[in-house]
Amino acid sequence: VSSQPKVIISNYEISPDPVNAGEKFTVKVTLTNTSKETSVKNITVTFKSQTTDLMPGDNTNTAYIEKIAPKKTADFSFTMEARADAKAGPQKIDIAIAYEDNQAAQLTAADEISVEVHQKIRLEYDPPKFPAEVYMGDTTSASLNLYNKGKNILYNVTVMLDVPGLTPESSAFLGNMESGTAKTADIYAAVAADPGMGLEEGAGADGDMAGITDGGAMAEDVARTVVSTEAGTAEPEDGDAGLVQPGPVEGNFIVAYEDEYGEEYEMKIPVETVLVPMPDYGGDIPMEEVPEEETAGFPWWGWLIIAGGAAAA
Repeated sequence: VSSQPKVIISNYEISPDPVNAGEKFTVKVTLTNTSKETSVKNITVTFKSQTTDLMPGDNTNTAYIEKIAPKKTADFSFTMEARADAKAGPQKIDIAIAYEDNQAAQLTAADEISVEVHQKIRLEYDPPKFPAEVYMGDTTSASLNLYNKGKNILYNVTVMLDVPGLTPESSAFLGNMESGTAKTADIYAAVAADPGMGLEEGAGADGDMAGITDGGAMAEDVARTVVSTEAGTAEPEDGDAGLVQPGPVEGNFIVAYEDEYGEEYEMKIPVETVLVPMPDYGGDIPMEEVPEEETAGFPWWGWLIIAGGAAAA
């Protein structure tokens, strides 16, 4: 009795990998005839998903190979499609192989391959609630509404604010966002002081700059902001370039989160505002004038009482 030739799956490739739900993908399979002497022929390969999440992409689930010589290989490909609501994670595809040896004996083999399916991340947002203008030296607030419209959970969702001239008190940590949930990030920030404030007040009586007090230097120090970059945090250089000047500025809400595989993502949402100098009233606060009360005269009947009393006396 001669030994039967064995046909096995020696390799397979999936493209793209991982597979996104709702999209088609291609599987390239390599079959190997392990026999050293016997060829195999009339090879029929049938593939089928173990669940309904994966469907044939070309209206067929069968491939045909005419012959594989001893110790040789043969490749074939097939297309499948992941349903839009496919469960994220590994999906199994069963492979059934039917073939004949050189004596036309009917032989079979079975194997399976694994496909990693990912659900698309659908994190959406409303237009940010951001002030059109802010007073320098004041405080302000901003908010952002987020919606998880995807099928998977988003982990460690954090919202940061990066706008020149604005120093947030802290980031907004929203935690995990389940599918179909919404959360709001509220951020409070301090606005840099106007570097020009205090210069006129500190001038000397002769109009020179010798009388500038420490207040002007303090305003300059407060106006220096920390610039956040991808490489880290850097202090601005010396000179006017490090000062925040009044006028329009542009920045971003930065939304960072992770998927179920620990992969990190970042989304930037642009915002803009105008830095407005704080109004200077020169130490005088306008107040409404209070009208003086009119002095009331002595009533006429009072005089009659006095006259009557005098007559009686």
